[in-house]
Amino acid sequence: MHELGEIQRLLSEIAELLKSGKTPDKRKAVNKLRELSSIATTLGFTIAPRR
Repeated sequence: MHELGEIQRLLSEIAELLKSGKTPDKRKAVNKLRELSSIATTLGFTIAPRR
């Protein structure tokens, strides 16, 4: 699943941005968290079992 690799990449980038503690980096981390959230939501709908 390509999405899982994308989530791992985003998590790594977010961790690095937050380590710096700088405000511009925190803003970038927030944007990446939003992107990650979108991917995770879509993935959740995709793999959810149908009733």
